[in-house]
Amino acid sequence: MWDRRPEMTGETTLEVAIDPAEVGGVGKKGSRRIAGIDIARGIAIYLMIQSHTVKGLLYFRDMPDWGIWPMHTFTKISSSLFVIVYGVTLGVIFLPRTLTGKWKATAKHLWWRALMVIFWYKVLILVQTLQTRSPDVIIDMLLYVKFPDFVEILNFYGWIMLGIPLLLPLWRKLPIWAGLCITIGLALLGKLLSLWDFGGVWQIKAMVVEHKGYFCYGILTRGPMALFGIFLGDLIGRAVDFHQRRKQVAMSLVGVGLLMVLLMFIAYQENLSRILVDMAKNIGKHPPRLYFVLFSSGGALFILGLCLFIKGRGPWILKPFEILGKESLVTFNFHIIFIFLGLRWLCGLKRFKHPEVTYGEALLLVLVTTAACIGVALLNTARKKRKRARKQAETERLEAERETEKKMMEEFDR
Repeated sequence: MWDRRPEMTGETTLEVAIDPAEVGGVGKKGSRRIAGIDIARGIAIYLMIQSHTVKGLLYFRDMPDWGIWPMHTFTKISSSLFVIVYGVTLGVIFLPRTLTGKWKATAKHLWWRALMVIFWYKVLILVQTLQTRSPDVIIDMLLYVKFPDFVEILNFYGWIMLGIPLLLPLWRKLPIWAGLCITIGLALLGKLLSLWDFGGVWQIKAMVVEHKGYFCYGILTRGPMALFGIFLGDLIGRAVDFHQRRKQVAMSLVGVGLLMVLLMFIAYQENLSRILVDMAKNIGKHPPRLYFVLFSSGGALFILGLCLFIKGRGPWILKPFEILGKESLVTFNFHIIFIFLGLRWLCGLKRFKHPEVTYGEALLLVLVTTAACIGVALLNTARKKRKRARKQAETERLEAERETEKKMMEEFDR
């Protein structure tokens, strides 16, 4: 279980380990998506949509008690789930590519993707703040002097993704247990550095290990969760019997996740009601306190474990989550645009002294926003299919021309 497997021949280890029905796009050699991972990512996206739509239209004082706990508290699982699933995707899909001749092209794609994420982070800062913040504050946010709240996770992803193409080839050369040790070591380093004041430059501290009072995901605070996801993905991807290993990992994650959540409820039972409300209001999230880690990460592992049990394309009832998960960057970007430009600006549902909607209406708008995101995701998927079809047709045309030319040369030689 813990030993490195010998290097495998062939395109990637994933193609050997997973039969075509297990991967989105059955029979497509280049298509390596696993439905369960997409569904888990889609659930994380939906929880973000629910949280951002409601909070974008209402203050906490305008929500009923049950709207804060359990409704809003459960959405705090989303960030941890998204980060861990991102790591699993890297471990299952991208890590095996480091063994192939296509890795350089893949690394360039990942770097380009990182730059696109940072670009959209800047764009969405403008989308979120143009109505409510002064130009000076907006410029400070664009220059990392201050940080926004709704879109800050993109900044974390952008910086993490810049280092991934350098990390994965090194990770692949290590035994699996070494990757787990690196994950633990990075988490301990982040905890140690959190005691330092970074020379009084709190912006750097916020980006590296987080700083109290600022909505910023620290690279050394949340990064270990992504590395743990890579460890899980590597553990699954290197298995000879993929199906059996996936079930083992799924059962382990469900058990560990449930245990973490139960431990949180037991350890903080004296102040449980207050803590559950505090988590809904992001108290204890930046930097993450123990109760938040147990609840958010535990819930994320539990959901991911359940999703890994899914074989093939998954049940139809979970199809909306799979669609959201396949186009996660597009749906994340669009839901921010839809909330702040669509609902708050065009529809006039501004959240100033008095909100324009009730909590029940806000929940209906969550469904509207989700449906709009699914529609945009489907359009983008269709666009990609058309692009691939045109590329395939062009490739086939060129191959036909080369074959014709070859036959003509053979005829000429005769």
